[in-house]
Amino acid sequence: MRGYRANRFLARSMWFTNVELRVRLAETKLGKQRFAFGVAPFFDAGTVRDRWQDLNFKNIKTSYGGGLRIAWNQSTILSFDYGHSKEDRLFYFGIGQAF
Repeated sequence: MRGYRANRFLARSMWFTNVELRVRLAETKLGKQRFAFGVAPFFDAGTVRDRWQDLNFKNIKTSYGGGLRIAWNQSTILSFDYGHSKEDRLFYFGIGQAF
């Protein structure tokens, strides 16, 4: 979950949900390369347990934030996210598709 350090929560079972609104703001062409720029506010929530039978809605951790998306030729996505949780505020960078 964005807003928590990597591997902060480790267990055998987990559930996680994410809501993200992607909005394309502008498109341009530089030479033969196409670029699209957008923003993505998000909300993440989840929990972990040692046994899947113990998964429930208690002690759910949440985070929220926003991000910038740059689509390069529609196949490569550069993502810059800033996540905020009760424990930390972190910046994330990614290359590739979201799904």
